Amino acid sequence: MRMLVRNLSVVHYEQLKAGADSERSLSFFINFLESNGCLVSQKPSHTDTERNLAEEVEATEDPVQDAKENEEDTEEEMDMEHPLQLSTSAIKISTKKVMEEAGLHKKHSADSQLLQGFRSYLEKTYSKSGIKHEVDNVSRWLYYVNPNEPSTSCIHDIERSMAFFHEIGASAASRATARNYMSGVKKFISYVTSEDQMLEEDPSLRGSISKFLKNITEVQKSICRGAGKEKYVGRTCTNPRECQEVLTLANSFFAEVIDRANSRNELQERDMTSMLFYLEALLILQHLQRPSVIQHMTVQQWLERTRYQSRSRDSVRAAVIKVKAATHHIVVLNEVEEMWFDTYFRFVRPAFIKRSSSGDKGYFFVSSKGTKIQNPTTDVHRFQERFNACLATGKEALHIFEKIIVSDSTPEDQELIKIYLSSDFNESNISEYMRAAMRVSELQRTWEQPSNSRYGEVPGTLEEKSSGKEVAYKTVENAFKVDLDSKGPTLKECRKISEMHGKYCYDRWRRQQTKCRLDAVIAHYKKEKPTASQVLNYLKLQGWSKHVPSVEEVLLHWEAREQPRREGDDSTIQSLVKSQKWQGLAIVDDPDKGQKVVTTKPFKKGDYICDYHGPLISAKEGEQRMRSVEQEEMGYLYFFMDRGNKRCCIDAQTVPCPCHRELGTTYGRKINHSRKKPNLKPTVKYFENDTRPHILFTAKKDIDVGTELFIIFDYGVTRKSFSGEGADLPWIDE
Repeated sequence: MRMLVRNLSVVHYEQLKAGADSERSLSFFINFLESNGCLVSQKPSHTDTERNLAEEVEATEDPVQDAKENEEDTEEEMDMEHPLQLSTSAIKISTKKVMEEAGLHKKHSADSQLLQGFRSYLEKTYSKSGIKHEVDNVSRWLYYVNPNEPSTSCIHDIERSMAFFHEIGASAASRATARNYMSGVKKFISYVTSEDQMLEEDPSLRGSISKFLKNITEVQKSICRGAGKEKYVGRTCTNPRECQEVLTLANSFFAEVIDRANSRNELQERDMTSMLFYLEALLILQHLQRPSVIQHMTVQQWLERTRYQSRSRDSVRAAVIKVKAATHHIVVLNEVEEMWFDTYFRFVRPAFIKRSSSGDKGYFFVSSKGTKIQNPTTDVHRFQERFNACLATGKEALHIFEKIIVSDSTPEDQELIKIYLSSDFNESNISEYMRAAMRVSELQRTWEQPSNSRYGEVPGTLEEKSSGKEVAYKTVENAFKVDLDSKGPTLKECRKISEMHGKYCYDRWRRQQTKCRLDAVIAHYKKEKPTASQVLNYLKLQGWSKHVPSVEEVLLHWEAREQPRREGDDSTIQSLVKSQKWQGLAIVDDPDKGQKVVTTKPFKKGDYICDYHGPLISAKEGEQRMRSVEQEEMGYLYFFMDRGNKRCCIDAQTVPCPCHRELGTTYGRKINHSRKKPNLKPTVKYFENDTRPHILFTAKKDIDVGTELFIIFDYGVTRKSFSGEGADLPWIDE
């Protein structure tokens, strides 16, 4: 079979579907073909099996108080014991049919001005997933209250509106559906509140909005209390394997989500929240960390993580994160786990933070609303329910670990476990504590289940199978960066890195470069859709001989692109210059550079990143100061031309800044210089009623999360300046 598959490069999804006798067979063939390097074309982002079997999950601060913001499947929803495995007791419930029978499914046209405005508000304020469903849900509520036209007057009719929600709650629809509707209507209320014109046209709206929100909160509590009677009664844990059962059951689904995220495919809401829940469960149930570690771990601590290399024969590498909660804790992750956390940090956390009304508070783990995790234990419990896994809290997992694993361990392991569980670490025994942490995790993963086990293989095996290829591909990607014109690895080179996953890495790298080139070609035609001949000629001009997107692909995926944007208007940017509260940045300690600035959210080309802040002086005075300061201080003098072509300088040497004495430093002065790989460029900016020029750094290209920022600083000199005295300053020209 494998020999046959090696001769295949592309297989059409519909052909596979036609030949498969079940959804399970279809899923098996897709996984088998992709693992052997075949591309399954026209494959939906989720197969039917996943859509039917993956019930949406979402991280909320409080399961009773918070309305879910997850996307509703209006066509089909299932009550499942296991979201990834076919269950004979699973009963399909058509949400559409339920709503129609209750007389609640009719809606206004989405083309109305009010609903179009609401859609635009959602696109600007929230992530793109689920917007159509939210608009449809609000449209049904508006139709129920006023069938004639969609109008804000529906907010005044509180009694009729609450009757709508009560009818949903009394119908056969799930409580998730009821919460989705209430969540959508709350967002609609927020939209109306943000529109000054609507409030001016109807001054009584403010009072009705306040009453409306109080009533909808009471209805929401009532529905949740009623649903609470159907509480899930799960199996209790009796051994370490059962404590970690949810990690085993969710592993395949989780590995696929990680793969899609790293391939830069759009994640659905349930994918993102599942990734968050899985990582919380991993820390609590396998690493035996306290929930407070999840609550208090910060982005700064993540970015400043260090690497530990064991001196054992296996020479294991690990990432070390120092977390300060009530006391100090250390989280030790192996290479695979570090990759998982990094994937969450780069692709999921930014999407959640975007929804927060209070901005980024710097916590690493955040709820789907972008706020601090309130109860990690509740998140883990809900995750266990979703997968019909044994229920276990962190305390129970720790108790069973001590009762079963510790008692059967060697005296040496018992000493290591004692160190880990007592959090007994300091600078003198940090190496021993690392060994202890890694050993505890290993004992948890590899604990053998008795022969009458419900499952036949240990969790560690699943982890290796599902994530080994991700680690292998990361290694290939680091060695062969995916760029438009970069030369890719050969199959032999990929197999040198990983014999098992070499073919997978080889094919995935080619697909990544093809996609990269596809995006570049599409971006070339910003406003008008090109013709086939135009695309063909442009592709020929690039000189690409391999991994070239087809003309049909370009035309199929083309859409009008926005011009390079600049986040925020002049008043917002001016306010940020004055306050120095720039978002999405972190100053991180670096063993080689001292400090550096790293992004904590993605930026688009043209976005304002931060300013270069300090007193404005003349260029002549700047050059005099440069001659008098130490080499490391030269980088804090920035030379530029103002709008009158007069050469000026900003002096950022003084810390703290004279106008911001409450700040330790400012972001602009900590951005490192590079002539070879700058991703920022300077812009001279003038604000209204302000004659002083300001230097703003903007993104030269799209910048991912976790990227170090660089800019070419004009020091006003080269190594040949100062009559040759700068010959020993190579960093100026780097």
